[in-house]
Amino acid sequence: MTVISTAPAVKAAVAARLTADALIGGAGVQVTHGHPHPVVPASELVHVGKTRSVSRVGDRYQGGQTPRQLGRDGREERYTITLTVSVVGNETDAYAVLEARAYAIADLVDASLRAWRSTTPSAFGGVCRWAIVTGVEDDEALDLGRGREARVEIELSVAAAIEPST
Repeated sequence: MTVISTAPAVKAAVAARLTADALIGGAGVQVTHGHPHPVVPASELVHVGKTRSVSRVGDRYQGGQTPRQLGRDGREERYTITLTVSVVGNETDAYAVLEARAYAIADLVDASLRAWRSTTPSAFGGVCRWAIVTGVEDDEALDLGRGREARVEIELSVAAAIEPST
């Protein structure tokens, strides 16, 4: 079967990796690929979300698909996945405390993804050639009814091979 994009497999593998990580999923941080379940997510969450074919890093990690070799059907695909770390507290919690926790979880995510590179038998579980953090942003939100939220968005740039079906 021909694959148009590796993104679904990579996103599922990233979610599985972070869920299995003892310092993230094993420590009670909810990891989701898609809409969080239950409808009201945990107060600490990593959401594996949107995929874009363009990186904010620019020319160095250009997005899209290109032929792997001239005259061959295989393609190289590059894109970014947005991982959103969310920490929710009540309205009176100091934002700096929530933000510090969100960044601490983001640090754990980065460390887990870096360690994934060295896994055996194949780096990144064989779903991609490489995946590296190429951007980080934060945002504050006031979720009426839930409290204050600190968000850290991690841009994960990915390169993967799309092999032709045989």
